[in-house]
Amino acid sequence: MDLLIARELDNKDGYTWTLASRLGEALHLAEQLFGERDKNYTVLGIEFIGENNPPRIWYPGNRKHVVIQLTKASLYDEFQALYQLAHETVHLLAPSGHNNSSILEEGIATYFSEYYMSKLGQSNWKSTKQTLIDALDLARKLLSIDHEIIYKVRKIEPSISNLTKEHFYQIRNDLPDDLLSKLCCKFND
Repeated sequence: MDLLIARELDNKDGYTWTLASRLGEALHLAEQLFGERDKNYTVLGIEFIGENNPPRIWYPGNRKHVVIQLTKASLYDEFQALYQLAHETVHLLAPSGHNNSSILEEGIATYFSEYYMSKLGQSNWKSTKQTLIDALDLARKLLSIDHEIIYKVRKIEPSISNLTKEHFYQIRNDLPDDLLSKLCCKFND
C-alpha cells in the first residue's frame, strides 16, 4: 500500500515513490532503451484487477486511452507490483488499441521487467511463465547481437509488434533469419 500514498520527504524536497512516479521513471528508462512512446495515446494511470486476471494494459472507451492493470495480489506486494508495472510499461511504447503483441514485444517487456528490478536492487525477480521465458530468451539473443537494435528499428516502424524481418534488415543484414522469424510472430499465451 506504500506505493499508493505519497508522503512528503523529511527534507521537504519531494515525495516518496508511488506507482505513478515509478511509472514515470520506468517509462523514461524504457524510452532510453527502446525509443520514444507513441504520444497519441494518453496514459490514464494504474489500477488493480480481480482474481485470476493477469497484468495487462486496457483501452477503455476506444479513444486512445490506456490503463495499466496490475493483479490484485500485487496490491500487497510492492516488488510484484513494480515487476508487473515494468513489463506493462513496454506495452505503452506503441499501444495498438488491442492486445496483439508479438513474441518480440513480450520478450522485450520481460527483459525490461528484469532490468528495472535489477536497477531497484531486486535482481531475483524472474518470470515463471514458460511462454514469457521463451520470448525473453529470443529477445536476449537479438539484444546480444546489437543492444540498440530495438531503438534503431523503431525509427523505421514504431510499433514493436508490427516489426518484420525486413525492418530489421534495413538496420543490419547479418541478423539470423530464423531468430527474426520467431520474434516477429504473434505471441500466443
